[in-house]
Amino acid sequence: MSLHIDIKYITLLSSRLGKFSRKKDYLYNFRCPYCGDSEKNPNKARGFFYRKKSDMFYKCHNCGKGTTTDKFIKFIDVELHKQYVMERFQNSGTGFAKVEEPKYDFPAPVFSKLKSEFVTPVTKLDDDHVGKQYLTKRKIPLEELYYTSNFGGFVDDIVPKKYPKVVELNRNEERIVIPFYDQNKNLTHFQGRSIHESNFRYITIRIDEDFPKVFGIERLDFDETVYVVEGPFDSLFLFNCIAMAGSDGICNNEFFHERIKGDLVFVFDNECRNGSIVDKMEKVINDNYKLCIWPDTVIEKDINDMILSGKTPKQIISTINNNTHSGMIAKLTLNNWKRVTR
Repeated sequence: MSLHIDIKYITLLSSRLGKFSRKKDYLYNFRCPYCGDSEKNPNKARGFFYRKKSDMFYKCHNCGKGTTTDKFIKFIDVELHKQYVMERFQNSGTGFAKVEEPKYDFPAPVFSKLKSEFVTPVTKLDDDHVGKQYLTKRKIPLEELYYTSNFGGFVDDIVPKKYPKVVELNRNEERIVIPFYDQNKNLTHFQGRSIHESNFRYITIRIDEDFPKVFGIERLDFDETVYVVEGPFDSLFLFNCIAMAGSDGICNNEFFHERIKGDLVFVFDNECRNGSIVDKMEKVINDNYKLCIWPDTVIEKDINDMILSGKTPKQIISTINNNTHSGMIAKLTLNNWKRVTR
C-alpha cells in the first residue's frame, strides 16, 4: 500500500517538476529541484524516482542527491507533506511506517550490466571461436567486450522495440557487443560491431537519451589528461582514453566541461585525405581544444594498426604528446598535414 501512496503523491507533485515524464513502471524522470539540473540547458533532466522493494526513492545523477519520498515531498511542499504523512499513518495500521534511508551503493535506475542469454563475455569463448579470433588477431583487449550470435534477438531482450528499422535486414547477424557506461557503470548505449561483411559495420542502441554517446567514461581519471579517439577498440589500448563513437558533441558537452580538470586531447585517425576527419579536426582547433596531428613518420591509419605494427601503447602516447598542438600552431600544422601524400 505504501508504494501506491508514494506514486499518488509523486503524481500530485508532477506538475511542479520540470520536464516530468514517466519512463516506465515505477520510474519517473524530471529536473532535479535540489541542484536545478543545468542552468545552461533547460532540457536536462537527471532526477529520478525509482522503486526499491515496497517504496519509491529519489536520486539525482547530476548532484548525487538521494533521499526518501517522504523527505522529498517535505522539501517541495510542507502542507502536502502533512497529508502524505497522515495517509501513510492511516494505512500503516499501527502508526506511520518509517522508511529507512536507502544506501546509495547500488546501480542507477538504468541497465547496469549486459544480462541476456543472447550474449557471452568474449573472455569465456573458446580460443577458436570466430568472435574471439576476430579480436585476438587484431590484438584488441577482450575484457570489456561481449559476443552475440543474434544481435537483433539480443536488442529485443535488453530493450524491446529499440532495434532500428533501417537495419532490419541485418537483425540476425553475429556481432561483437561493445557496452557504453556512465561514470557510475550504468549502461547508457551499446554497439554491435560486425565481424563479417555487412552493410552496417556498427549498429548503436541508445538507452539513456540524454547521456553523450561516448565510450570509456567509467574508466576515466578526470584530473588527468583525457585522450579522445574515434573508435572504441582504439580507446582500449591507451590509458585514460575515451572514444567519440560517431559523436561530434564532446567539445561543447556540459558533462565534460563540468568534470574534466586536465587537458582534453583529440586524436583522430591518420587519414589526411579524409575530408570528414579534416573538418572535425578544424572544428576542434576552432573550439580551442588540443589536437594531435600525426607526424609523417607515422604511416598507420589508426591506433589498432600501430599496435599491429609493433608499437607499444607507451610509444603511441609519447608520439601523441609530442605532436599535440593548439591555436595557430595547430592550424599551420594541420594545413601541412592535409597535403601529405601517403
